[in-house]
Amino acid sequence: MKIRKGFVSNSSSSSFVINLENLTASQLQKILDLPNSQSLNHLWSAEPWVLEVKEEKLTGYTFLDNFDMHVYLAEIGVNLDKVKWE
Repeated sequence: MKIRKGFVSNSSSSSFVINLENLTASQLQKILDLPNSQSLNHLWSAEPWVLEVKEEKLTGYTFLDNFDMHVYLAEIGVNLDKVKWE
């Protein structure tokens, strides 16, 4: 029998990068407005995605992935082939 000593977590982390040239202005705004979106507030976890635009790229990361960013990006029409998940 194996016994694990120490902290065990079932949380996950996730991150992505999208070149701005692969997003419309509307898609970028919808993504950046996520933390303030009242209609999606019930989906947003206590550990929200950190979103940043820098060097012609949109980056996002979270330590506890309770909001399915992949599904949301698809729903707003982002070409998922252009998203680099890390």
